[in-house]
Amino acid sequence: MHAWTYEPMVDWNETSAQTRLQESEALMETAVKAALEGLAEQPEVDRRSLRGDAAEVLEEASKGAAMLVVASHTGHRLRQIVMGSTSMHCVRHSSVPVVVIPVNEHSASDET
Repeated sequence: MHAWTYEPMVDWNETSAQTRLQESEALMETAVKAALEGLAEQPEVDRRSLRGDAAEVLEEASKGAAMLVVASHTGHRLRQIVMGSTSMHCVRHSSVPVVVIPVNEHSASDET
């Protein structure tokens, strides 16, 4: 699942909601392909690209699920304090158990 936002009055990239949706779907396709690479048996993956605040979208979409799995934030500490944390919101507000996968600077930089 990937949550994305588009606010035409603050989006300085001269793009559209449809473009944001396409970018989201491409991002998910790349991530799923990388995650499944090398697996002999590949599970079916339900991909959903949803418009909205990530924390709120995940909270709502996880209702009725067995659990919600999110990655920890890789940004600077100040950004986390000022903007909040999606994983922290999910831990506090989700109606299902939440697993937070820690992401460190080394694993984040390996992907780029």
